[in-house]
Amino acid sequence: EQRKYLKTKTKNTPHYLTMTATPIPRSLTEIFFGNLDVSEIKEKPADRKEIKTYYTPYTKRNDCFDWIVKKVKDSKYKEQAFVIYPLIEESEKTTVKSVLNEFNALQEKYPDMKIAFMHGKLKPKDKEQILNDFRNKQYNILISTTVIEVGIDIPDVTMMVIENAERFGLAQLHQLRGRIGRNDMQSYCYVIPGQETMEDPDVKERLQYFAAHPSGFEVADYDLQRRGPGEVYGTRQSGIPNFKVASIHDLDTLKKARKVARELIMTDNSVDDILENLFR
Repeated sequence: EQRKYLKTKTKNTPHYLTMTATPIPRSLTEIFFGNLDVSEIKEKPADRKEIKTYYTPYTKRNDCFDWIVKKVKDSKYKEQAFVIYPLIEESEKTTVKSVLNEFNALQEKYPDMKIAFMHGKLKPKDKEQILNDFRNKQYNILISTTVIEVGIDIPDVTMMVIENAERFGLAQLHQLRGRIGRNDMQSYCYVIPGQETMEDPDVKERLQYFAAHPSGFEVADYDLQRRGPGEVYGTRQSGIPNFKVASIHDLDTLKKARKVARELIMTDNSVDDILENLFR
């Protein structure tokens, strides 16, 4: 029905329509190269507040959890929290935290909290049951992998902790952050680097940028400049393209060049001759 309505709004039906709340560098590149026209919806739904995101040093990790548990206890609206980890189980090869290990640790530290866990290896019916129980306030905190990053809408979840946040891409972090802030209450997201990487300046810069920018477009723009889009007509999925006379870092200039080129093609009849001569 929505597609039919869109078709009636314009005489020029596009060949391809894509929608996302979390743009990635590759998508932005298609826009800059003129392959896509973009429409931005910047308004939030009524009464939605900006999610407050904080870069939290590993040394402040325990303080962060203490604050969340206190807020859960004190909340008259029975606010809830997600805690996200990159691994399901602990690995001997790394100190990266895992769902199962931290579930046991947090249960032991906060015995009066009702805590559940979820990950992608559980059966679909079990995951559905856990989410329904969480939605119905049978749990205060849900510990999970990124299995919750898409399609989850539980309005009273107002807090999120992402541990070993350096293990996630910026688009993925933004997608996870979008699971909270879905009602009129203030929501909070904490990104915590791992113990091994807490002194890494590159990790700190990246996570601090994410914390300071709630816009998915700004996050994708930054990610594009850091990692590059890869090859438009090739196989590389990341890296800076080999432009002859431009730099991917000059994003504003690329946007202006695209606009000027488009206007020229639409208004100047001599452009056809120029293009024809180029490919003789």
